[in-house]
Amino acid sequence: MMLKCRELTRMIASDELAEARWPVRLGGWLHLLMCQHCRRYAQQIRTLAAGARRSWGPETEDSARLDQLERRILEHCLGESEDPISSAGRPRASTDPDEPERS
Repeated sequence: MMLKCRELTRMIASDELAEARWPVRLGGWLHLLMCQHCRRYAQQIRTLAAGARRSWGPETEDSARLDQLERRILEHCLGESEDPISSAGRPRASTDPDEPERS
């Protein structure tokens, strides 16, 4: 089964590809062989994960909070959330040049 770029990147970001059945994993592997953009994305995700592990350590105290944070990041990256609050709990900077800055 050959995956589309959007399907593959979602599966890479949510780590579904590692747990998928072998035909899906094979399709993902074949896609990565052919698509330099998805290969680059997969490498960027691995780099971000390694950096996060170095920053936060391999084990964390509050796994429920990390699960919630991961879900919010994925929703934001996949465009499924319109939440104006960033994962750090601060309002995001507005992209509207006419809107005054909040402090």
